[in-house]
Amino acid sequence: MCKACNYTIHGAQHHFGWDNSLAPAQRAEPGSTILFQCHDSSAGQLGPSSTVADVQTLDFGKINPVSGPIHVEGAEPGDALKITIESFVPRDFDGAGFGWTANIPGFGLLADQFTEPALHLWKYDSRTLDPALWGKEGRVPLKPFAGTIGNLDLRKVQGSVTGPLIAESLAFRLAGSFHIRDGYYDDIDTRDTFADRDRWALKGQLLFTPTENLDFRLIADYTKMREHCCPAVYSVVGRNAKHVVDMGGDIFGGSQDSTIVPLLQGGGWSTAFRNNDSLRVGTNSDPFEDVNDWGLSLETNWDLDVMKVKSILAHRQTDISRGQDIDFTNVDILMPGVTDEKWENYSLEVQLSGLVEAVNLDWLFGFYAYSEDLTNDQRIRIGSQGPNYIGRLVAQATFPFLQTVF
Repeated sequence: MCKACNYTIHGAQHHFGWDNSLAPAQRAEPGSTILFQCHDSSAGQLGPSSTVADVQTLDFGKINPVSGPIHVEGAEPGDALKITIESFVPRDFDGAGFGWTANIPGFGLLADQFTEPALHLWKYDSRTLDPALWGKEGRVPLKPFAGTIGNLDLRKVQGSVTGPLIAESLAFRLAGSFHIRDGYYDDIDTRDTFADRDRWALKGQLLFTPTENLDFRLIADYTKMREHCCPAVYSVVGRNAKHVVDMGGDIFGGSQDSTIVPLLQGGGWSTAFRNNDSLRVGTNSDPFEDVNDWGLSLETNWDLDVMKVKSILAHRQTDISRGQDIDFTNVDILMPGVTDEKWENYSLEVQLSGLVEAVNLDWLFGFYAYSEDLTNDQRIRIGSQGPNYIGRLVAQATFPFLQTVF
């Protein structure tokens, strides 16, 4: 609990969806402490006395409330904000903590497989956060976390449409999304920004029911991602950092091995990262990842009276092209060429099931077949400064007394 808060964002100060045109709920100075009184993801539509019937009446226009927004004085577009979460304190309901887990019809990646609503209500000790009970069978540890903080100028559009094509026999569903977000790692040399997101996806379904005992469901999906990922920030400076610095590279000096500090002083210690908490990185090649992923599946359900037959035939292919500066410095020590990867999967699942009423016996027989083909084309080369770096390491290991030189 916040004992000396500068500001409080009350439960009523929330909205639905990311929108940078909204007026700030509060203007805060850097270094301020703020108490947020947050809602659950249903915005209070589900509570300790809810039943499974309430799941079916959820208003999706009031899902995932966002508290705020907060205007941080002095912050400008492109700045990275460092936020420290001091504590989580669950809200009490009649002296106990509360949570819920639900299966919501029509929602989620497996919505076509799990069509019936379900609801589990959790109770736990909000003071000790002891594991919560799942019936009499098990205990689930509680690990509070923040859902999402900030959005890095996130823009997201998604939607779906469902309807009949032929009355009583053919229906369709088409869903798509577009997702773009700025990055937050800045290259100190080029000022390029990394860790951005650029994704879009499309999924279509056809449900064909020629008779009341037979139906076919065809599902196709496609996803494309283009991202600049993933550089890394130095958080610990080790014994070999001096070599990188002496070859013109930059090292972040946030946490230093005390035995190394003298080696980094006196002309060799750089530079752009020193005593800097911002997320700046050094690279000498473009870290990127292009992903094209698509899949196709056909599900068949056939009721033959004496038994039921279910089959799922599926294919998925993923093509990835990526590049990364694997020495994570702006010195050309080690670098792979562009890596190309391809996954191709085929699967077939068949289930036969039925009921022998004379002996009240339910039976099920099935088999599953799967194949995967993986191709990886990757080449790693020594960079132009690699021999220099390796020579320094060999000299340092061979002649320890020369470490102040090398």
